Amino acid sequence: MKNKSGYIYLIVLIIPVSLIIISNLFTEVRTPYYLLGNYDPSYVYLLNSLNIAQFTSPGYIEHPGTPLHVIGAVVMKIYFTFAGKSGDLVTDVFERPETYLRAINFTMILLNAFALFMLGIVTYKLYQSIPMAVFLQLTPVYSIVIFQRLSTVTAENLLIFLIIIFIIISLKFINENTLSQKIIFAYTAGFAIITGAGIATKIIFFPFLIIPLLLLKKISNKVLYIIFTFISFIFFVLPAISYYKFFTRWIKSLFIHDKMYGKGDRSVIDWTYFTANVKSIFINEKYFAIVYLIIIAGLVGLFIYSKKNRVNGTNIFEKIKPEIKLLTGIFLLITVQIIIVAKHYAIHYMLPAFMLLVLAIFLVIIITNKLFPEKFKIIKLNTLFIILTMSVIIIKIPNMMYMYSGLKIERTESIKVTEFINDKYPDKPVISGMYIWNKEAALNFAMPWTGYQSGKYKKTIDGLRPNHLFYDNENEKIYCASDTSKNFIKEVFSKNNRLILVSNKYTPVEKIMKEIKEVYNYGNSEYINVYKNGEGAEIYEIKLKE
Repeated sequence: MKNKSGYIYLIVLIIPVSLIIISNLFTEVRTPYYLLGNYDPSYVYLLNSLNIAQFTSPGYIEHPGTPLHVIGAVVMKIYFTFAGKSGDLVTDVFERPETYLRAINFTMILLNAFALFMLGIVTYKLYQSIPMAVFLQLTPVYSIVIFQRLSTVTAENLLIFLIIIFIIISLKFINENTLSQKIIFAYTAGFAIITGAGIATKIIFFPFLIIPLLLLKKISNKVLYIIFTFISFIFFVLPAISYYKFFTRWIKSLFIHDKMYGKGDRSVIDWTYFTANVKSIFINEKYFAIVYLIIIAGLVGLFIYSKKNRVNGTNIFEKIKPEIKLLTGIFLLITVQIIIVAKHYAIHYMLPAFMLLVLAIFLVIIITNKLFPEKFKIIKLNTLFIILTMSVIIIKIPNMMYMYSGLKIERTESIKVTEFINDKYPDKPVISGMYIWNKEAALNFAMPWTGYQSGKYKKTIDGLRPNHLFYDNENEKIYCASDTSKNFIKEVFSKNNRLILVSNKYTPVEKIMKEIKEVYNYGNSEYINVYKNGEGAEIYEIKLKE
């Protein structure tokens, strides 16, 4: 019996270990995180974790993101204790931000791998089927959108972990033979803790409220679940509780405006924009569309079949009622997610829904098997899950290879920009714009979201590379991280007859030259293009002339 258990453990370890290896390979080609705009929001989370590591409030609470901030802070403290190279944590993080980001990301990868392993073990114990267990472990692989987030330091990476735990709790709940009040209370608390943590990580998690509300029978348990979820949410956002007024204004702004980030008209929904986004969701994610249609077809078929059996006076649905409730909850959750994302479209906002697709397929098969047992002998059921598992792997491997090769090319081209400046112009003042590929630009990007530590951090940035200037695309002006006065910039210009501009489509050289000529009175200044890579980055040498 022990040998069999060891064999099972080895089987369900395959996908978690593969996840660790492949995720780290993708992290290699996505890093440094300051490349290709990957610093949004990774560097924001880095500096807010640094805030909490110093026992100060995070300044970034839009997601709200506090659980990830806390995890990042713990990782920072541990890493600095054993491998710090500077005298204090702040200096060490600013000098080696990529090292700390990699440590946080690796921690998240391990957490997700552990959750997948537990999902495999729990599924096997519930259904006594290795193919079923392995199939459910494909949860984070089914959509490439999910897999992309595994190599980042983002809220979605933590949501992956929380959703896998949520799936485990849901599967255990629907397979309970006897539900005493004590057991129901434990499940209610478990659902509430995960839901509260999920909403505190990113507000798009809130549709998960639907599933426990469907699964729990009594009104009293549903009310208790809502109360516990609220308490859980408050607990997980405690580090940022001082910003609660800003957070409520932010949520209100998202709701009443019809565009991303609380922008656009105060019309709640722009129907033209909304319908176009719904189409994009289904067109861009064809496998999601297929599963969503399967869920709808399955629920409609169950409804029709139940009507027929009601007429015949039979009641065969009692034994599959928990599975039907869970599948219905998934359908409602995905539908709500589509509505939310279509209002403020970005495909990674669909990650919570994508994470439930494998479970939905699993439930459709389980329900069908219980309804028509004579058509599904256990060997046939296992064979079906083996075929499905192999099909998903065969389809996804080419997608992953294509994404990997693309990221590798982009990384190579991006690194050339930094290397060119360091080799040719190590001492010259550099102007970096939005989504420019260097450490200082990434750290500076995160400054508006660092709260009370902003002033301290800005001075630290200036110490990394003296005379590093930045360009504010929104306000169209050149500025220094810690000194926004024009006098400082004038002093930099007066001491140097040449500047280096790192430009792209977000930072056109013409706008910067206009400011240099008109605002700083270098009317005869000239510029030449000295480098251009394959990803749209350009380096200009600007000769200052009055």
